[in-house]
Amino acid sequence: SLDILEKEAQKYYANLVTLGSPMLRMKLQELTDNGIVDQIKMIAPCHGQIWKNPKFIIDLYAKWGSGVCKDKITVIYDTMHHSTEKLAFQIAEGIASEGVEVAMYFMQEDGPDDAITDILDSKAIALGADAQLSKPEIGNLVRTVDELILK
Repeated sequence: SLDILEKEAQKYYANLVTLGSPMLRMKLQELTDNGIVDQIKMIAPCHGQIWKNPKFIIDLYAKWGSGVCKDKITVIYDTMHHSTEKLAFQIAEGIASEGVEVAMYFMQEDGPDDAITDILDSKAIALGADAQLSKPEIGNLVRTVDELILK
């Protein structure tokens, strides 16, 4: 379905293309100004989905590259004795009660690629970790997000 393709395309963009967003915006504008975007009939990369309706993926890349975010907050946590987990759920409930979309990730069970995918179109990130920061997942995620410049 298109929803699955869109989510997978967002994961690809968030984790691999984000660094090139400034160049992407510039090239999409150049292609649009020269009337080339409207002439594209298909996008067939050397890997991944062949887009027979290229406007769909071009519009998504333009949106993700623009930095425009949804009314969404991604809550990411790690916990040793579940106290941080309880706090993360309370925070998520508070966010949701204000009508804001929430994406939640427990770093011992969820992959960083999935968290980064939701960070791409979130207005904010809430991070929580145990006091000992005994596992490196949160720190690694923060470094990765900083390197990808997902701001």
